[in-house]
Amino acid sequence: MLPDQEKLTKIASHCYKFWAEILIQEVPSKPNSLINDHKVIVERLNELENILTSYKGKNKAQSIDRETNLNTFKIWCKDMEIFFDKVDVVKVDDNNYGLIATEDIVDNQVLIKVPRNAIFSIDSIHENPIYKKIISNDVLLSKMDNVALVFFMCVERLNKNSKWQKYFDILPTKFTTPVNYSIEELELLKNTVIFEESLKTYRHFARQYIYFLQKLYDKSSKDYSKLNIYLEDFTFDLFLWAANNVTTRINHIPSKSENKNIPCLIPLLDFSNHSDDSKNTVNFSVEDDCAETIAGENLSKNSSVTIIYGNRNNYNLFLANGFCLQIPGVNDVFKLKLSFPSTLIENDFRVRIYRRTTDIFTCTHDDLIPENLPLFLRLLVSRLPQDIDTEDTGKKAKKYLFDRLSLLMNVTYSKVRDNMPEDMPFTLKQIHLYLASEKRIVKKMLEKLTNMETL
Repeated sequence: MLPDQEKLTKIASHCYKFWAEILIQEVPSKPNSLINDHKVIVERLNELENILTSYKGKNKAQSIDRETNLNTFKIWCKDMEIFFDKVDVVKVDDNNYGLIATEDIVDNQVLIKVPRNAIFSIDSIHENPIYKKIISNDVLLSKMDNVALVFFMCVERLNKNSKWQKYFDILPTKFTTPVNYSIEELELLKNTVIFEESLKTYRHFARQYIYFLQKLYDKSSKDYSKLNIYLEDFTFDLFLWAANNVTTRINHIPSKSENKNIPCLIPLLDFSNHSDDSKNTVNFSVEDDCAETIAGENLSKNSSVTIIYGNRNNYNLFLANGFCLQIPGVNDVFKLKLSFPSTLIENDFRVRIYRRTTDIFTCTHDDLIPENLPLFLRLLVSRLPQDIDTEDTGKKAKKYLFDRLSLLMNVTYSKVRDNMPEDMPFTLKQIHLYLASEKRIVKKMLEKLTNMETL
């Protein structure tokens, strides 16, 4: 539902300029330009929210009292025929909840069963004819299921009669992923790939939000007008809330209508926290048409019921879930981004051979120098094609990498200590843990390079 013409003109004008001047422009490759763009994006979004809410007061994404809503959510789960007799949702700390066993559990026992009709998925969205038509006629929504899940989560949140409200009322409104960091917190991650990726992700969210806002006020988008959304209620805070919840809680199940897996949110089951040594499994029973958690070992009463969030290293855990594992080891990872000089033309021999101008190398304890890294470095320091395979080029490549890593050690990792203060705030602690994870890999890479003459 649209506001008056004067306000609508202001909104449309702001969105058009924001879209044309920032959001459709090429993403800057330099970190300083990226952070400057980010500051402008945040400022433009705040200005837009002020316009949207100017006549009805601030309409930030409502702060949810999760503790108060917990019992109502459990009743809703029972009504939706979600089975969880042997587990319970409990508050872990000020912002987090988890699952515990309410009785002694034996290996291979079913702990949770969530029927398909209680799962918020693309299939459940398609059950609404209006939603299905919007998706089929929209290029973005039809090609990106995750984005469709986010958008229609917003739509359902604004529908007071939605069957999902009791579930949404228990979902978090505060998030610890880097995309939600302040400028000051992001600056601590500068010179890392995750710094750039977090800024780009926020930019993607802003672009998607403006895209949908324009659809909602564009009178030619007749399908969207049938959603009956008050434009003032469709804020970036709301969109970011949905995007954060989808990012941090996403699961996948087989589609009922198509031969593929689809993204979804699985109520109650998604309160399982991560543990690297968890033996519990999550799967989808085709026979019973439900998602389920099955015990992988005997569990005593009141013990935590956890799962493994897939095969994820600290980079993936930090970016998608906002935490890192404290124990040094297999989860450690270092992402190294390298680029050829921007002055290189497309038919330069280095670009022709490598076929792209930038690459990100994933370095781990078991693979300190990934297979393509020596080739990229040799190309980077070569002036002529015949230089690539020479011993001198190998020495130059090794020196380039050693100098690059040494600089990172001095600039980015020098303040990372083995011991952290116990009272360190959660966000700063996770930043420290992530940088420590990278530092361990970089240190081993430098040690390895010291004992090498060439790459």
